[in-house]
Amino acid sequence: MAPHRIRLAYLAADDATSIDEAEAMEGEREIRTAVSPDGKHFFYEGVRFAQEGITAPDLFLSSSSEFVLFTTVGQSLVKATSNRPDGEYLKSGSFASPLVSKSSSLRLPDGTVRTFSCGVGGIVSSLYSPVTGTLTQEGTALVHSHETGILCDPAVAALGDGTYFMTYSYHSTNSEPGIRGDDLYGAISTDGANFESTGTLLRASAATPGVVALGRQIYLYFVDGTGELNSTGSIAMGTSYDGGATFNFQEVCMGEWQVQGVFDPAGSLIE
Repeated sequence: MAPHRIRLAYLAADDATSIDEAEAMEGEREIRTAVSPDGKHFFYEGVRFAQEGITAPDLFLSSSSEFVLFTTVGQSLVKATSNRPDGEYLKSGSFASPLVSKSSSLRLPDGTVRTFSCGVGGIVSSLYSPVTGTLTQEGTALVHSHETGILCDPAVAALGDGTYFMTYSYHSTNSEPGIRGDDLYGAISTDGANFESTGTLLRASAATPGVVALGRQIYLYFVDGTGELNSTGSIAMGTSYDGGATFNFQEVCMGEWQVQGVFDPAGSLIE
């Protein structure tokens, strides 16, 4: 049982049976949220933001009175804001390349917000200013250490002991035609800025992860590409009690039924 409730923001694609189908939908797309009392069983909250072409929500508290929602459109991030996490988000700007792919933002103890995203040579970090509403790129947070392919879709959480956990997708360029070759790996940091890959495969054939941490207990959400944990091509989850060294995997439910039509998960704790 999770000591706190978990809110999951996600790309809704009710009829899609894979992440590729979800991200290829034409017309307006919706970012929705759902809430869970235990990390596994979620209950629908509502639509938070809608726009043509959006994917991959990144929802975070940027200041005491502003919640920010980043979504990805092509190689840009679209920014929308609200004064409450479960309210309507209104578009207020966008940021162009090199900020590409799914982003993950982390508010540090000093109030700084660091945003991680896919970039040239690995995972890059930028600083978000709640005052000016701008992103300023810092540099490479995780250097590409795999032989081929690209790193993308970072998801970051603070573990409460001064360390930070990141999971990311490794997209192999050697995968077979028609097969999405994404695997999830882990990385650690002691300063929330510079990460080192553990080299440990967390989950094969998985993509677009989201993480929530309470101390060293981690809830990892991801799109299950195997069909073993979700027969509809939607999301599944893993739980770690040792800071991300090992995970136990299981299905995710919307109410009592296996979740479907949910992609690009991004989780946060409800204090």
